[in-house]
Amino acid sequence: MKTLGIVLMAALTLAAAAQTLTFEKEVHDFGDLTDSDTVSTTIKYSNTGDQELVINNVRSRCGCTVGVPAKMILAPGEESTVKVSFVAKGKRGKQRKPIMFQSNDPEQRTQTIYITANITTLWDFTPPTVDFNISDNSYQNTSDTFAVENRSD
Repeated sequence: MKTLGIVLMAALTLAAAAQTLTFEKEVHDFGDLTDSDTVSTTIKYSNTGDQELVINNVRSRCGCTVGVPAKMILAPGEESTVKVSFVAKGKRGKQRKPIMFQSNDPEQRTQTIYITANITTLWDFTPPTVDFNISDNSYQNTSDTFAVENRSD
């Protein structure tokens, strides 16, 4: 029983001594944007542990969202920032884009922050798509109607 207690104490001590990646916020909302906007912000992060924190990789799922950390190695208690950019071109409606950080944090090797926005297009088509019935690589004599709305100045 004493051995189990000593092992648990050692494990708790090691966990408390670990490096820990902590973000100021895990979601940043850019609010309402148009599909021609490119925006950026900075988000603070820190090493709240008492060992050196190493960020091994930062990636996103698409090229529209990029995260560039100012520092990849943080001493215990050190803070830094990540510059986050979002390109709204080609997007519409509500967007939620992840940026994943891989580090030597033993509790959470991969952590994710999210960028959100609501994209309105400068031009709106109703309905958004029109099907002209292509068959055998040729158009059939069909027609359809759609409305075009200019939302810009």
